[in-house]
Amino acid sequence: MRLLVLLLLFTPGLLHAGAWARGEGETFATVALEARSSGAVLTFYGERGLSERLTVGIDGFITDTDKSLTAVAFARYTFPSQGPNVWAISGGLGGEYRTDTLQQQAFAGAPIVTVESTRAGAFLRLGAHYGRGLDNGWIAADFSYDYGVLLSLEVPPLPDAEIKRAKLDLTYGRRINDRLSVIGQVFLQDYDGTALQSVQLGAAYAFGKTTFEAGLRQGLGPSSETTLKLGLWRSF
Repeated sequence: MRLLVLLLLFTPGLLHAGAWARGEGETFATVALEARSSGAVLTFYGERGLSERLTVGIDGFITDTDKSLTAVAFARYTFPSQGPNVWAISGGLGGEYRTDTLQQQAFAGAPIVTVESTRAGAFLRLGAHYGRGLDNGWIAADFSYDYGVLLSLEVPPLPDAEIKRAKLDLTYGRRINDRLSVIGQVFLQDYDGTALQSVQLGAAYAFGKTTFEAGLRQGLGPSSETTLKLGLWRSF
């Protein structure tokens, strides 16, 4: 039980829709700011345990780069487990509003112009999750896939856009003591046909039911941005 309590203290803000159930009547919330050269992202997340196996919540972010707002309401079911390995599946319904920058040409030979397209729509999210508690930490793998459609809000309308996003997060966490934990993560993403990879090293320090999180993420390959992340978690 002590191991499970420590895992829930140190993993939720970084695992988010992780395999571990929240627990009946328990609530968790987190907010974080991610700053990079291309702009800032505000992330928010909250979940509540409806039973020992079923957890519901909301996951989303706001970014100033494309003036977007994305939010997903989800439910996660954790399978019964007699050992250290924990498995879960999740599903959710999300909504998104964003502004895309498009290159358009009215006809052959005409100049290419840059236009902004405001779009809004909905998408479905499916997820699969794995976690394993270790003597001094944990490992986790979280996969999600989003599919949906964004409709153009312009008059006359510009082309609609599909949402096709796959994401795999790999996490290793190690507890230094009952308050401090260090976390290493690998993020593999495919956003609408664009592959993105990044690694992150972070730490979390608990003050009672509140935890402060700090992390540094480095993009790999063509996407080589460095991101600073600062966040707060709280359990209720």
